Amino acid sequence: MKFSDDLRRFGPDTPGNPMSLDNSLTYCRRLAETHYENFTVAGFFLSRRLRRPFHVVYAYCRWSDDLADEIGGSEESRKESLRLLDWWERELDRCFNGTEPQTHPVYIALREIVGIRSVETTL
Repeated sequence: MKFSDDLRRFGPDTPGNPMSLDNSLTYCRRLAETHYENFTVAGFFLSRRLRRPFHVVYAYCRWSDDLADEIGGSEESRKESLRLLDWWERELDRCFNGTEPQTHPVYIALREIVGIRSVETTL
């Protein structure tokens, strides 16, 4: 799974077709378990009850880091990274205000693990 592919699929310039909660949680698990970083080692030390929330938090952090690091090193790339990080911050605000539907799988999953009931689940 390449970040550039995920960015094209889930980034701010896409129409945003929301995943189901189950698919969003699966996305976060897969990202945590298959990324080249060493998160998979942490899975051995977590109780089964904590693995799902950690997958989601890891996916959030992984996206945050990749938005800053994986875009490129040129001046133009740095500006694009800042634009994307601004978008990511707005999405986090939307996640925690709970009044707008989320389309990004990380935020769909994050809302669930922190117990925020969004407008689409309360109507």
